[in-house]
Parts: sequence; structure tokens; C-alpha cells
Amino acid sequence: MITLRQREVLVFVYSYICLKGISPTYEEIMAGANVSTKSGVHRLLSGLKDRGYIDWEPHLTRCLTVTRLPDETPPMVNEIADLKARVEALEARFKRQDNTIVVPITGSIR
Repeated sequence: MITLRQREVLVFVYSYICLKGISPTYEEIMAGANVSTKSGVHRLLSGLKDRGYIDWEPHLTRCLTVTRLPDETPPMVNEIADLKARVEALEARFKRQDNTIVVPITGSIR
């Protein structure tokens, strides 16, 4: 059983990975799931990891993987649409203004 807040973060992370192909950073989770601090994000993610919903490699960025979704009702369509809008807002916020683009890289870089 996970808390409502953990479920919100899990749905955001899952949706972000589905849309982008990579996992979000702590800053993106803060903005997208309305968490006020990085330590709050870490606390929520640690709780999800302890319960077996996510996993990650220590000391690597963008390495979150969703191992399972809650057994409760699946995410609602409007909830996914809201998260998609949040992800697009984040993209616009971090979009570079010069002639460069950000290229997402999938997989582990060691």
C-alpha cells in the first residue's frame, strides 16, 4: 500500500518515462508532482523503492525504473493528460533559446 503522495509521484515518473523514454530528474519531479524540496522527492522515491514499485542505480542520474504499478485502479486518463501538460510545461521552461537542442540519452552511461 502506498500513500496518495507516493502514487502521484509514481504516476508522474511512469508517465514521464512513457512520454520521454528517460526518467525525470529530481528537479523535474519537484516541478511536475508539486513536491517542494529535493529531500521530499528522495523521501517519496525511497518509500516507493522500499515497497518495490521503483528501482534505481546509486550515483547515476535519470536511472529510475518503474518495476510495478499499484494494484489499485489504474491512472485515470485525465490524470495522464494533466501530467502530459506538466511535462510539456517543463520542456518549455528548460528549452534552450539558442540554436542548440537537448538530446535525451537512454540507458546507462558509465
